[in-house]
This record gives sequence, structure tokens and C-alpha cells, in this order.
Amino acid sequence: MVILKFKGIDTLDDVAKYRQAGLYVTRENAVKLGRDEYFIADLIGVDVYDEEEQRIGVLEDVLETGANDVYVIRRTDGGELLLPAIRQCVLDVDVQGRRMKVHVLEGL
Repeated sequence: MVILKFKGIDTLDDVAKYRQAGLYVTRENAVKLGRDEYFIADLIGVDVYDEEEQRIGVLEDVLETGANDVYVIRRTDGGELLLPAIRQCVLDVDVQGRRMKVHVLEGL
């Protein structure tokens, strides 16, 4: 939970119309990312490859579960792969190159 204060919005009545609204931040005002951290918006649409450089599909969503994120990958065959965003599965992410290399654990 986050509590924010905006200039010019001083009462509960003033803020009521913004309840449950999205909050957007420009890139220059965004938090600085650490190593192996990415903005979800930068991951959506990234091509996903396995260790043998075979294209698996495209990352189309990120589910925030609390324990770890889960990447929703639309497979090239039309199916869906839910891949945990953990070090054992996500081998390399190249945001600039729009490419991700993954290891698909047995059973996924």
C-alpha cells in the first residue's frame, strides 16, 4: 500500500474521483532499475528463445504473484507457456534487442 500526497488535492473528497485510477510516471522520473530488473512495459512483445536458439514465442503479459513474477508467453504454435521469472528459467534478457533466452523447466 502506498500513500501519496498531490499538490492541490487536500481532502478525501478531492481525491475520491482518483481512487483506483492508474498512476503513470515518465521514464525520467521513474525509479532507477537494479541489475536484472526490468520495466514490464519493456518486456511485453519481446521474442523468447530457448537454449538451442529455437524461438518459443512472444512474451505477452507479466503476472505479479507476490513470490515471483510469471511470464505469459504466447507460443509459436498458439499455445501458452507460463514461465516463472526466476534465475533458473530466465537466462538472458536483451531489452534493446527485444530478445529473451530461457530454460523451460521440465513439466512446464
